[in-house]
Amino acid sequence: MAIRGILFDIGDTLVGATLLQQTVLLETVRDLPAKSWVIDSNAFLQSYQEADSDPSLDLELNVNHLYSDPLIVERAFALLSRSFSETFLKIYRTKLRSKLRYDSQLVDIMTNLRNHGIRLGIVSNGTSQEQREQLTLLGIIEFFDPILISQEVGVLKPDPRIFLLAKEKWLLEPAEILVVGDRGDWEVLGAKRAGMQSALTTQFVDRRDTIPPNVQPDYIIERLDQLLPIVKEAL
Repeated sequence: MAIRGILFDIGDTLVGATLLQQTVLLETVRDLPAKSWVIDSNAFLQSYQEADSDPSLDLELNVNHLYSDPLIVERAFALLSRSFSETFLKIYRTKLRSKLRYDSQLVDIMTNLRNHGIRLGIVSNGTSQEQREQLTLLGIIEFFDPILISQEVGVLKPDPRIFLLAKEKWLLEPAEILVVGDRGDWEVLGAKRAGMQSALTTQFVDRRDTIPPNVQPDYIIERLDQLLPIVKEAL
């Protein structure tokens, strides 16, 4: 079946969110002693990751993991018997934004796909402002229509309804759409439920262990530039 549209996840698909988050968290904590908030960096990172990995957060429409959330930071501080600080979150987000920069490789990939007649869209769990800001800072937001974010549409991946909104926008058959993401339990499973194709990317984090039983991606890719050959072969 020909691929005429591609839906992308954002975190750990278009940007290495996991590594970026760890880097910025450590930089932020190391800046705290100057503000008389002495916290061991490794201890805080461990407590933060424990708070951030709470499965209940995956059921929230309005939580952004990369930009963090007061709920996550408050839990992380509580695990260290500390009180939540808005200042910490402000410093973290400022440092994070400074590291989200124009990505010429991503621009080239999206340009090549669009030049081959492929429609491009976003399907992401998270908050609207922050997800759109990431795309803007990376220099690629203009390539995507629609941009479907859980906070806006009221549906979370892997619910097939969020994927099928793109099908309605593009007037394509579900099987003509490829969903690209790093999680088997979100993108691969969601694509399967929606009748779409899927590609699991391992470029930033290898999450093949999240693929549910009896569900397999159509493709596993190490880099996004492998998508164009897949598209050409499917013609």
